[in-house]
Amino acid sequence: MVRRFGLLFLVVAALAISACTKYQPDSLAGGFSEIPLSNNAYRIETRGNSFASAALVREITLVRGAVLTLDNGFQRFVVLDQADWENISTTVLPGTYQSNSTVHGSMIGGNIYGSGSTFGTYTPPQTIQHSKPSNAMVIYMVREGEPGYEQALDPMQIIRTFGARVGYEGQYLG
Repeated sequence: MVRRFGLLFLVVAALAISACTKYQPDSLAGGFSEIPLSNNAYRIETRGNSFASAALVREITLVRGAVLTLDNGFQRFVVLDQADWENISTTVLPGTYQSNSTVHGSMIGGNIYGSGSTFGTYTPPQTIQHSKPSNAMVIYMVREGEPGYEQALDPMQIIRTFGARVGYEGQYLG
């Protein structure tokens, strides 16, 4: 039974590690989603998994903002609002008890002689805490000559800086 729980834990851990948060639409492994607020504004939310840092999640959100800006024909974007938070969950792995017994006996001249020993190993339950970072941004997209353009972020610079690191493989990375 101990081996089964250990093996199950290793399989789950391997799957989770292989499903690290990256630039992708929201899924079980994390990812981004967006809501259009107007023709030039979006609210973007990115959820990370237990293996993602808050910084990585923020970078995914920025890259998504850059891609949306370019996809919609704008040249730059401004982050109007931004928030970070984390969801914390707990997993309890069951404890185990393993025992071994040994009995020795013999019969000599009608008398029975014996000895026995028992020993056991107890592993208490383990509690594992998972922290899953999230980020949300509201972006406002602008074109050259519009108010705020000079102070706005360059989406191509954002993609060049963070794109490969967050797993973006789209048309603007090259």
